[in-house]
Amino acid sequence: MSHNLLWKAYHEDNVDKFRRLLAPAAYTAQSASKSPSLGTGGAASPGAFGTSPRNAHKSRKASALGPGAGVARSGGNMNFGRAEVNSRDYMGLTILLRAASSESENAIAFVEALLDHPAVDIYTQDPESGWNALHRALYTGNVSIARLLLDKERRDLAGLTVGTSVARVGRLIKTKDNEGNSPFDLYNLTIGERDLKRLDDADTSDDDSESEEIAVATDNVANSDLLDLVNGTEVFAFGSNKNLSLGLGDEDDRQFPERVYLERPGHLIQRFYEEYLEKGGVETADQIPTLTRHKELLVHDVALSKYHSAIMTTDPVSNLYICGIGRGGRLGLGDENTRFMYTPVQGGLANKRVTQVALGQNHTLAVTSEGGLYSWGSNANSALGYALPEPPPGEEAMSLLPRQLFGPLKKEVIVGVAASTIHSVAFTSTGSLYCWGRNSGQSVSSSIISCKA
Repeated sequence: MSHNLLWKAYHEDNVDKFRRLLAPAAYTAQSASKSPSLGTGGAASPGAFGTSPRNAHKSRKASALGPGAGVARSGGNMNFGRAEVNSRDYMGLTILLRAASSESENAIAFVEALLDHPAVDIYTQDPESGWNALHRALYTGNVSIARLLLDKERRDLAGLTVGTSVARVGRLIKTKDNEGNSPFDLYNLTIGERDLKRLDDADTSDDDSESEEIAVATDNVANSDLLDLVNGTEVFAFGSNKNLSLGLGDEDDRQFPERVYLERPGHLIQRFYEEYLEKGGVETADQIPTLTRHKELLVHDVALSKYHSAIMTTDPVSNLYICGIGRGGRLGLGDENTRFMYTPVQGGLANKRVTQVALGQNHTLAVTSEGGLYSWGSNANSALGYALPEPPPGEEAMSLLPRQLFGPLKKEVIVGVAASTIHSVAFTSTGSLYCWGRNSGQSVSSSIISCKA
C-alpha cells in the first residue's frame, strides 16, 4: 500500500525520500497551474502560445508523463490523500504524532514535510491518551515542533475567510486529553519542581567573581517516605465545585481561595491522648493541655482528580483525607455517598500511614510506609488489581473500602503508584514496574503483570 512507503521512509529516517513521496500531492498541481507549459495555454493564459484543439489534445497526452514523471521515477506518489498521510500504525499513532514526540534530529524536517501537505490532520489524537500532536510535542520538550503546529493552525484559520482574525484561538490548544488536560495543562504538569538555593563559593583566593553568591538548582527527588513537599498548616481551595471536589462543605463554586478544614478521626486523637499520658503521667483528660488536644495538623501533599480530591497529612496513622462524589466507591469510605467535606479514610488504612496516593477517575491507589499497596473503587476496567465477586446484572464490581494487593506484589516494597481512567501502575524498590487494567495500548492485562524490561 502507498502509505507503507511513507512509514518506511520515516522509520528509515530518510527525509529526502519522505519529501519526494509527499511532493506531488503537495505542490506539483499547484506549480503546474502557476507555470503554463508550452502548447497547453489558451486564451485565459496571458502570454501563452495558442494551439489548435487537436494539438492541445496531443500536448495534454504528452504532458501526462511530463512534470510529475521525474518525481514518480524518484519515488514520488501522486495518490497520497488524507487516508494515506494520516494512516495509523499498530499503536494507533500517525506519523505526525510520532514525529511530534521524536527525539531524532530529523523530527522537525518530517513535521515540516507533513505540514506542507494539504491533507494532513493536525488535530488527530492518540486513542490511548487522547493527546494530539501539540500535547506530544510539549511533553517531550520539542518547542520548535510545537511552534510549527501552532503556526500551521494560525495560517489555516487566517485563510478560512477573508478578514478572519489571526488571533482567533483554534482547536489545537483547546483539545483535552483523556485526563481532561489541554496541551499547556500537560506542559505545566510535567515541569519538574526545583528549589533554588543560594550558596557561597568557598574558594575566596581567586578573583572577586568567584566569591559571589551563585544560584544552584537542585532537583527534589521523591521517595517512599514523607518528604517536606508541603508541610504547611493550611490548605485553600477555589474554582469550580461541579463535582464536589473542593471539600468546603457545600456545592458552591469559589472565586476566591477558602480554607479547607480537616477533622482527625477519634481513634487518632485517642492515640495522642494515650501518648501524652505516658509522657506526662496525668490521670484525667482535664489535665491535658489544649495544645495537645488540638495538636497542629501539617499537610504533606494534595491530589486532585475529576470526581474526588485527597489530602495527606504528616500524622503517624489515618493521615489520608478524601472528598467528592462517592459513586462507584472511589472514596473508600464504605459506601457510595457523596462527601462535601474531607473525611479520613479508615478500613484497612485506619492504622496505616499513607506516603503516596494516586487518583484515577473511578478508583484510588494508596501506598503505605511499609511499602504496601491498597486500592478501592470501581473495578469495571480491572484497575484495582484483584478479582471481585460477580456483581448483579446492571451493576459494576467495586470495593467500597481499601483492600491490600497481594499476588505478585506480596513480597515487593511499593515506592510509587500512578492511576488513569482505565489502568494502574506501581513501581517497587527493586526497580520493577507492574501494571494492570484495560489493555488499550498500555501493555497491561486484567491481572497484575510485570512490565520489567
